[in-house]
Amino acid sequence: MNIDEDKIEQVLKEAKKGDVGAVWVIKSFFLRDIYRESSQMWRDVVDETEFEDSCFKKIEYIIKVFDPLKTNISFSNFVRWQIRGIKKEFLGRKSKKKINTIPIEEKTDCGVRTEENIFIDDLTVVEEEVMGREIVSLLTQGDYRRGLVLTSWMFGFTDATTQRLLTQQLGGKRATHKKYIQRLRTECQKALSDAV
Repeated sequence: MNIDEDKIEQVLKEAKKGDVGAVWVIKSFFLRDIYRESSQMWRDVVDETEFEDSCFKKIEYIIKVFDPLKTNISFSNFVRWQIRGIKKEFLGRKSKKKINTIPIEEKTDCGVRTEENIFIDDLTVVEEEVMGREIVSLLTQGDYRRGLVLTSWMFGFTDATTQRLLTQQLGGKRATHKKYIQRLRTECQKALSDAV
């Protein structure tokens, strides 16, 4: 069943009542948006189907909680905004795949035509992860707390998350861990600027 923007609000009311068919109609309505965003980011994520599944789960959640009386944005615009937010989240993750290209030449009547063949080098991804761990182990200098901070930075955690992690693992006050993280960041920046 194809629907347009005007009828989506009515289908939303049916879906909120528990009509499974209406939920699938809403999912199919946003299918083109999800696939468009997925096709734009296929090179940058490990598994774009995970992104698509996250979008469909988010749509199911939005159907349950969306209240048009409490917001001034339409349901369809809200879902599209959430899809773009999920895309931003997936692109921000550290687990990106490596794409290597190899030019392939083919002789034609007009001369030589070059194409690029794309493949994923899994060994490069693993080597980078191992190298990252080795660098962290060299920088920790036997200090467990320093190792936790450097590892959390490597995985892209915020300072607040790192403080919480340190508090859980080592105890103490979060303010103390915050000062330690700031000192360590300054020390690392200084060492990096001296090295360059």
